Amino acid sequence: MTRNFLSIFLLILSVNFVASQGNLDSGFVKALTSFAIQLFQEVTATISDNAMISPLSVQSILSLAMYGAKGETKLTMFDTMTYSNFKNVSYETVEKNFKELVNNFTGSRALVMAFKIYATNLFQISPEFQQIAIDSFSSEIESMSFSYEDTTPEKVAAYINAWIANKTRNRILDAVSPYQFEKLNSTRLVLVNTIYFKDNWLIMFDSGATHRDKFYINAKKYIMTKFMVKSEDYLYAKFPELNASALILTYEKSPMEMIILLPNARTGLNTLKQNLQTIDWNSKSVKKRFKITPTDLKIPKWQFEFNIELKDYLKNMGMLLPFSELADFNGIFESLDNKTNSKISKVIHKTFINVNERGTEASAASVMTMEATSLTLNPQIFHVDHPFIFMLRYYNSICFIGQVTQF
Repeated sequence: MTRNFLSIFLLILSVNFVASQGNLDSGFVKALTSFAIQLFQEVTATISDNAMISPLSVQSILSLAMYGAKGETKLTMFDTMTYSNFKNVSYETVEKNFKELVNNFTGSRALVMAFKIYATNLFQISPEFQQIAIDSFSSEIESMSFSYEDTTPEKVAAYINAWIANKTRNRILDAVSPYQFEKLNSTRLVLVNTIYFKDNWLIMFDSGATHRDKFYINAKKYIMTKFMVKSEDYLYAKFPELNASALILTYEKSPMEMIILLPNARTGLNTLKQNLQTIDWNSKSVKKRFKITPTDLKIPKWQFEFNIELKDYLKNMGMLLPFSELADFNGIFESLDNKTNSKISKVIHKTFINVNERGTEASAASVMTMEATSLTLNPQIFHVDHPFIFMLRYYNSICFIGQVTQF
């Protein structure tokens, strides 16, 4: 039997983001954390440059696509996103939790999250998939032509890019290129997720104190870059099992927190990445390890974009079937015959981050048990002068994770 395979194109754009745990189930949050660390490890295993991904953005768009999948395709996606590793996490609870999660973004001025589905006008979207997309993911849905008779790859790319630029306040431009729509006639669906976050630090840095200093890219070699400095009380913790220490920076209006994970050794980044899974980042014991500590903080300013095609990385993690000719996404459209099917063709991820004296552009009161350490005349030194990992978290959810290795 000859089968025609049509393309599902997933696009994830992020400009720093946060997601509130709110009333999310603990198993769901643990799955988000597990997938976040696994994806970060997979993506950065062979990348030595600066990198940042939004695992929750990736997981949200894949989860939306999952509800259009059937049989083994759906199960494979569920397993790869680690949902099956935790008790009481089902397709129904994932849908419920994403609805709760997306609702947390509504009305936020610092944080904007949006979904958009561009669907071919050749078929009708099934009522079941449409209901989940709208009710649980608050997605917009637009019918359009992907035929060379009506449009061109240049026009399709420009149309989608205009929506993305609007949602990210022009921070992400030209997210998709015309060449990515070369097989235009076979494109049936483009799913897009954008996240934008911008907020000031709760404790800002004095720009007048910013100065150039050494950032070591290995044991001995260094480059000069701009460092922000502050002597203040911060939440600080040591992680001897990671051979690292950590510090938390908080924001003015949002419940976001940025965790800086600094290896003790200048060349310790790869070892730190490999061991991230050994820590239960959702546990109360980890929270209690952070103490309010007088700290001499020195941290570089950084800004970068990161672009990546995630297809191969997801396949390495076990998500093979959704990208293959055996994929079954017949839950997306109505009235597809058994000779026509869809598979995921691309998963494009683009992020942007800017960290400076005022705060972060990229994307509530956080309840945390804090214990003050005894005051000391000798503050804790936390000089971020060699490659490090940063996480953007809200409660127990890792929303963004990245590495800074050079300038």
